Amino acid sequence: MTQRSFLRYWPQWILATLAITVVVSALAGYRDASNYSWQELKEKRREVLRKIPVNPDILINITYDLMPGTPELTALGRKATPALVKGLLDNASDSVRGLCASVLAETRDPDAAPALVEALGDRSSVVRYSAIYGLGNLALPQYGKHLLARINDPEENSYVKQAAIDAIGKMGYSAALKTLFGLVRSDETRDLQWSALNALWYMRNRVDRDDLVDIFMYVLKENQSGAALAIDHLGSLKASEASKTLAEFYVGRNENLKNRIILAMGKIGDSTAKRFLEKVMTDTQVARHLNNAAIALARLGEKKKAVAILLKLLEDRKAYL
Repeated sequence: MTQRSFLRYWPQWILATLAITVVVSALAGYRDASNYSWQELKEKRREVLRKIPVNPDILINITYDLMPGTPELTALGRKATPALVKGLLDNASDSVRGLCASVLAETRDPDAAPALVEALGDRSSVVRYSAIYGLGNLALPQYGKHLLARINDPEENSYVKQAAIDAIGKMGYSAALKTLFGLVRSDETRDLQWSALNALWYMRNRVDRDDLVDIFMYVLKENQSGAALAIDHLGSLKASEASKTLAEFYVGRNENLKNRIILAMGKIGDSTAKRFLEKVMTDTQVARHLNNAAIALARLGEKKKAVAILLKLLEDRKAYL
């Protein structure tokens, strides 16, 4: 290379040399976190923890090994929000972003809401899940449309959708009611039905009672996976129109479902429910069922009848008490 051509390219040559020098120097001083002793790691994490409230950029390039624990980060409260937001949106590590999102979910700082919404598009399902959980904890209905978009996204996985349904229920996002009712009736895999029933119950004060009874009755009649919830909620609603269906559903069920029906009938307390409880006391071979049916009858003003059945059972040596 001639002197003239060297002078022509010397700026690029100097920049390249400086870049190589910086990289080599960085590598020479670099120490993988796995090579730190346990005590050194503890001290590094404490140092990071001390800097978080005053240095909002500290979590952008940090590795997961050097991240403080969730309890320590949560204890910082809203002082940690700026750093956690930057860690959530700008760190390359899925694990770090997920931890930042989960801590923001626990601190419940409304200032973090826009970052949590942006994180709903994160490539990591763990990050999306934690961001949804955080929005649910904030319980601000104005963010419900973003969660509804997650539910309606055909590419989203089921456990993230379940989290979105739960969050919508917590925040009382009424615009999602049609979707929730639809999920109960159309969810072929039943992955989302339980969550949708729970969300509808969370928002029961925004839903017509007859619509709730209808959807819970539908679940029972179709013998679907959300039957346990439907039974409990029909009892809480004191849905006398469901007594006959509950009595029919009782036959052939496992002990847990049968016990739920007994408790629900005790809350409903109409004539059909009372006759059902008397029959349970007479026919059951399960001590828990007998006990709960007797208590339910007594609470419904039929104490004498319950005692009479128990005395009759005592006369039968084969009775299971």
